[in-house]
Amino acid sequence: SPPPPSPPPPSPPSPSPPPPSPPEQPPPPQPPPSPPALPPPPHACTSLAHQDVDMASNNCTNLFKVDFSGALLTHASFADVNISKAYFEGAKLEEANFLRSTVSGATFEAAQMSKARLIEVNGRNSSFRHASLIEADFSRADLANAVFVDADLTKATFA
Repeated sequence: SPPPPSPPPPSPPSPSPPPPSPPEQPPPPQPPPSPPALPPPPHACTSLAHQDVDMASNNCTNLFKVDFSGALLTHASFADVNISKAYFEGAKLEEANFLRSTVSGATFEAAQMSKARLIEVNGRNSSFRHASLIEADFSRADLANAVFVDADLTKATFA
């Protein structure tokens, strides 16, 4: 006689249904965008920026990161003044006096500096790109790493 039929294999347990997903939560509210940063207030000495001004006699001897871009400073005196990392882009500085000043890291791009006196100036790392330096006097100036790309140096003195 044939052997008795074998019982059917046990069926695998039915998979349990996935747990119910939590109700969708709205995203947390975002803070309002912050207003744009305001530019720093102008340095008090920038209001003095005009022709024939003597910065040192106006107690403007430390002009770190001051912006004189586009200023009319013909015949102005910056003698013995620290104007490190200042901006003079496009400024009119004809016959300006920078005798013994520190202008290291300053930017004089496209500045008009004909006949300017930069005697004994510390002009390390300064930029004079596209500046007009006709007859400018850089006698005994420290101009290490200064940049003079496309500057007009006609008759400039570097003694």
